[in-house]
Amino acid sequence: MVPNVFDFDNNRWEIDDFNRDFRERLGIGQNDLLILQATRIVPRKGIELAIDFTAGLSRHAKVRKWMNSNKSPRKNKIYLVLAGLNEMDDYYEKLKTHARKKKVELLYINHMTGHSRSAADGAKTYSLWDVYVHADLITYPSLLEGWGNQFIEGVNARKPLVVFEYPVFKVDIKPLGFRYISMGSRYHYRPDGLVEIPPEVLDDAVDHAATILVDKKMQRQWGDDNYEIAREKLSYSMLTALLKNIFS
Repeated sequence: MVPNVFDFDNNRWEIDDFNRDFRERLGIGQNDLLILQATRIVPRKGIELAIDFTAGLSRHAKVRKWMNSNKSPRKNKIYLVLAGLNEMDDYYEKLKTHARKKKVELLYINHMTGHSRSAADGAKTYSLWDVYVHADLITYPSLLEGWGNQFIEGVNARKPLVVFEYPVFKVDIKPLGFRYISMGSRYHYRPDGLVEIPPEVLDDAVDHAATILVDKKMQRQWGDDNYEIAREKLSYSMLTALLKNIFS
């Protein structure tokens, strides 16, 4: 099997002069939490699970205490940022309704992002990599995937990842030993057509994420460990060696 790979040797994403103002343009403070959902907006991505997760995190006592410990004059917030293209309006409208019910701040920013950076007439278009740099945590609640591009992008960004364990993830990615926050692998449909996971599984994921978010040392360790696993198992250099072996 040839897995999805990424250039883990030459793709270091960092805050720089171009993307430094990204949060400011969105009205997101430096002490706010930015949760990134980088996938396209289609039902199989399970984005409603990211909304449920964000709602749980916003109520978590440990997270609230940590976010407001800097004595900021404004109340810090948690934002769920949708960066991918909206490909199904009916589903997107359901997500917005669900977010309002859950009191989740949902931001759609696809119009601000592109394949690469650009600037014209004072208006910037950020690359998706710029968005990853500013995220505090990545949600990846897909119900079905062919593999897992957004997962390895999150690994390259060295961010904590919240993952629904879809079938291919369980078979091809989980055995590699990555550290992540699990949403389990079971879901059921609600009357409105959206999905949900067992409440006890969601609560465990929120608790786990709260522990990671308030511990910067643990975040760095997770990020470094995941990056090294990916560089060994899912890099261009690994693919080069694999293809040489296949074609020899």
